[in-house]
Amino acid sequence: MREPIEDIRAKLRNDEYKNIGHVRLSIVGRMLHNLGWDLWDPAEVYPDYVAGTSQEHPGIDLALFAKPPAPSVFIEIKAPGSVENELIESELQNKKYDFDTSGLITILTDGNQWAFYYSQKLEELSTKCFEKLDILHDTIDDLVASFDMFLSKKSIVKGKALTEAKNILMLSMREQAVDDVLEKARKMVTEPPYPRLPHAVVELIIPKGITITEEDVIKILEKKETRKQKTEPEPIPEPEPEQVQEPEPDLSASSGAKPEPEPESEPEPDNEPEPEPETKITETASGLAPVQEPAPVQEAAKKPAKIDFSHKQIKSFVFLKKKYSPESWKDMLIKFCDIMYKSHSKEFYNSLTLRSTNQRYFSKNKNEFFGNSPVQINETEYWIMTNLNANQIVKLIYKMMDLFGHKIKDLDIITD
Repeated sequence: MREPIEDIRAKLRNDEYKNIGHVRLSIVGRMLHNLGWDLWDPAEVYPDYVAGTSQEHPGIDLALFAKPPAPSVFIEIKAPGSVENELIESELQNKKYDFDTSGLITILTDGNQWAFYYSQKLEELSTKCFEKLDILHDTIDDLVASFDMFLSKKSIVKGKALTEAKNILMLSMREQAVDDVLEKARKMVTEPPYPRLPHAVVELIIPKGITITEEDVIKILEKKETRKQKTEPEPIPEPEPEQVQEPEPDLSASSGAKPEPEPESEPEPDNEPEPEPETKITETASGLAPVQEPAPVQEAAKKPAKIDFSHKQIKSFVFLKKKYSPESWKDMLIKFCDIMYKSHSKEFYNSLTLRSTNQRYFSKNKNEFFGNSPVQINETEYWIMTNLNANQIVKLIYKMMDLFGHKIKDLDIITD
């Protein structure tokens, strides 16, 4: 199959196919011959096949019969370059077939573009495409494998083509169903009775009449996450020197940069109340026990949380005078979670209370975070979602510090 496909590709590039007749004989006929079909047997390859009981109905360009008398494949042929923007339904709606299409693969092609459909009902074909091939742009290996699976006589006779087509369509249907309910399912896991994400997805899909299990959901979400990680790598911006210098005065409280002393004394008078919590804590040890002590810490956290790290690359951070060198913002979050767990393992369960508007940041159930890049914390039962940008990560770290009694000044973030 490689040689004929390569030759057809070369002729397509040179615009040697001028009309439907060229496509029918020189491309489709050639492909069928190499796929094991007997072009000279009209009982096997039937041109202008009239489907239905009335001879008034227009014929199908080619009908293939792997096991007569029932047709196995219908092929509709278009002029070169005319399939790309056409739907199968626009080509077939005027045919007015009155027959059962059960068990049929229908193909629409202009010689270069090949669209494969399978459906029990003709009117559903536009939504039942299970394979698309492009001879000019797909790899030869992919083309050979797909044509052999879905159009070779041996694959049609053995039933492999239909079985694989059904599997692809079912998977596609399930993936689409998961996409449709995923946002609602994520909201469900944040409300009583706090179901697992896969369980919530299944509960929302089953009423639609689609058979799906929690294991199916997990596999689909893992596939989505893998795709997302491949297509959305963590950006490594290279800002111009002027852009880096402008925000430096604002970063003084947490960046570890040299200008740090000046901003502490001038631009941050709002943070002057920070020593007050220390005085109040001393009073607590004396037995006065003020109840609202955490409030000043939260107020102090607000200002650093507004710092924009979106165009910066993390270089290192210093926490409680110890320096760490993460490879990325995500790595910084993971390292900081490890630090917090080692220092506060007995009360680390409190991290489960940290959340955004409709999503918890921490969970004991990995499945709750599918699609949000979950990472296990220090081989514990806790998981952290890491699908966050730089600013969200820094904000979450400040929340953790506040939760476990640390002050903003305990952390310096150094960026390039």
